[in-house]
Amino acid sequence: MAETTFTNEQFRQIYPDGIEYHYWNHARNAIILRFLTDYGLKDEQILEIGGGRGVVIKYLHEKGISCEGVELAPIEPLKGTEEYFFTGTNAFEMPENSRRQFTVILLLDVIEHIEYPTDFFNEIINSFPNARHFVVTVPARQELWTNYDEFNGHFRRYALEDLKALSSEKISFAGGSYFNHVLYPVFLLYARLMRQRDIVIKAPKGLMIAVHRVLSSILQLDYLLLPRNWRGTSCIGLFSCEDLTEYEGPVRVGYGWRI
Repeated sequence: MAETTFTNEQFRQIYPDGIEYHYWNHARNAIILRFLTDYGLKDEQILEIGGGRGVVIKYLHEKGISCEGVELAPIEPLKGTEEYFFTGTNAFEMPENSRRQFTVILLLDVIEHIEYPTDFFNEIINSFPNARHFVVTVPARQELWTNYDEFNGHFRRYALEDLKALSSEKISFAGGSYFNHVLYPVFLLYARLMRQRDIVIKAPKGLMIAVHRVLSSILQLDYLLLPRNWRGTSCIGLFSCEDLTEYEGPVRVGYGWRI
């Protein structure tokens, strides 16, 4: 199964100290929590595979979610996550009794690094026998491809239809949407005219943290209010090994929600 693993340089560029305060990460954390809540998954036993330095797991843990995370690369995790986020750890080599406890798997900006994600899903299903649900985020829309994707070893960016097409006999797409819609025209401008993006992500400091909180709030409202099929820079989706036809989560109608 062809896949890419981040180098130390990539981790330094993308996950500097304080990156959890960056507007993109802060908004994504909140969107993931809302997604878990909307689909009735926040009380499950959750494992994140490929969690970087533990940005998402730290956020979820602080919100009272029962969760752990693993990262294959032997990097330094965020401070305070040492008891529930483990780096230098292969998820498939965890003790069997540990693997059996998890019912929800988070793959957050992971499968774009894998050439054959369906095989990866199958490997997880075989190794985590009680995992029934998979929450996936991916960078969206191939037309937004730039040097940033190449630097990070992406095989592709996903349309929402591409996520749905990953359904198989063992796992099926149960719902999802684009998010970060308001960033789409900005990213498209970079892709079409400049074809270059800064590959160094800087963590905000001081007063800039407050600015990033405002930007995060805009992206969270973007997720709540704009239609799910409008193009965005990211996708979030739920895959399930169970029949979810009786509950498909909240449905956006126009600019609002129907529960």
